[in-house]
Amino acid sequence: AAGLDDAQKARQEERYEDAERMYIELLRHDAKNIDAYRGLADLYIDQKLYDQAAETLEFLLRLTGDDDRAL
Repeated sequence: AAGLDDAQKARQEERYEDAERMYIELLRHDAKNIDAYRGLADLYIDQKLYDQAAETLEFLLRLTGDDDRAL
């Protein structure tokens, strides 16, 4: 399975579909992977998918309670 580094690399290379799939796969295995949520939100922001980004960050806030970066 792809790791966080692979997902971030794909995002930087603008391989958005690959990156999204990798982040979601990471979250499937670890539903509390904060870095994967952050990466996924950044990925959506890169693509100007602000609704999805907001949804992802809201979920992250519920998960962490007080993530300053999510705010």
